[in-house]
Amino acid sequence: MAVSVSSFMTFCKTLVGTTLPTAGGRANFELSKVTDETVYYTPLSTGKERGVKKRYLHPVLDRYARTGSLKPGDYQNITVNASYTVAIIKLYLERGAR
Repeated sequence: MAVSVSSFMTFCKTLVGTTLPTAGGRANFELSKVTDETVYYTPLSTGKERGVKKRYLHPVLDRYARTGSLKPGDYQNITVNASYTVAIIKLYLERGAR
């Protein structure tokens, strides 16, 4: 299933303030804010906010559309933040967002 960046970012806005598990389930993070260009999250282990820019979301979502993979390791060459992005993709699919 293809996931557009715009619908993904709109979905992310509905999750701001929500604590989520990473894709591997070993850690938790909070989706802290979403701007027009960046999705920000805060790993609970560090408390340091990080961001995933739209330019990195495009290739992750494109690869997901081609492979259907929800394994963060399949995206590590695109972004080191794959476990957070993949966790949100999984939730997006579970909730039937379009």
